[in-house]
Amino acid sequence: MRLWKVGTTVGLAALALMGCGRGEVRVYRVPKEKPSDVASAHELPAQAPRITWKAPEGWETREAGWMRLVRFAVGGPDGQTADVGVLPLTNARLPRSEVLNMVRSSVELGPVTEGDLAGLAQLVPIGSVQGELFEMVSTNALIEGKFQARVLMACVGHGPTLWLFKMAGPDALVREQRGAFLEFLKSVQFEATV
Repeated sequence: MRLWKVGTTVGLAALALMGCGRGEVRVYRVPKEKPSDVASAHELPAQAPRITWKAPEGWETREAGWMRLVRFAVGGPDGQTADVGVLPLTNARLPRSEVLNMVRSSVELGPVTEGDLAGLAQLVPIGSVQGELFEMVSTNALIEGKFQARVLMACVGHGPTLWLFKMAGPDALVREQRGAFLEFLKSVQFEATV
């Protein structure tokens, strides 16, 4: 099942459940949290590991939304920005090549097979666990018709969760931020669940 189908299915299920409240309207006031350099996971299934991380200097926390656990904006010259997100896929049964191909298609690159992954992956530490880093760059100027797009996507399986860490933006900015992205990955700590 493709990731967008999973998201659509989850969204429809949430809408269906929202309609089961017997006509009651409930209002909750939740204080807004202050963003910090160290953050932890939002509501995930009980069996999913929780994580913490240290955001590099200059990365601004943004509203995460959709399936992202956290989102950052990284500023560059001339108002350019790169987007960083952390996406936990719990109990996902997608082959890694399918996940990678969704990202590759966003930068107009052709699909790869599961057998191609070993030649494309760079091994990197994600906290104390070894993960894989895939680097992709568009052949066309996809951003504002001026810049090639570059995507760094790291992934690591931890328990039932496939963790995706992705940075995307203008080629030069993402290349410049590559070191900070790798330091971000090293700072990730998977916490034991009870």
